Amino acid sequence: MQPVPTIAILLGVYLLLSGSSCSSEQKSVSTESERLAAVYAQLLLLHERLRTQPPQLDTIEYRQRLQRLLDSTKYTEELLVRDLEREVQTMEGARRFYERVATLLEQRRNP
Repeated sequence: MQPVPTIAILLGVYLLLSGSSCSSEQKSVSTESERLAAVYAQLLLLHERLRTQPPQLDTIEYRQRLQRLLDSTKYTEELLVRDLEREVQTMEGARRFYERVATLLEQRRNP
């Protein structure tokens, strides 16, 4: 298993510390949750790929690729952050979300 990317750790910590409460509330995985996990996994893979590129890859190119990803998934940055915050409002929700993202990352890295 590959190490968790820095962005995943930072976003996870941010979301958990930004007012999330701890609850054992059980929710079924919705289609929207699946879509969000898939988009987040794609974002992490994009970050991993670009991190291994030569230093010539600048911020503009990164932003262009990020925007193409967002456009193709019908998300804006604001909507993505809002949905991520909603998804991880509880510790259980955060756990389920990150488990789903980890599964998707594993599937995409090892097809």
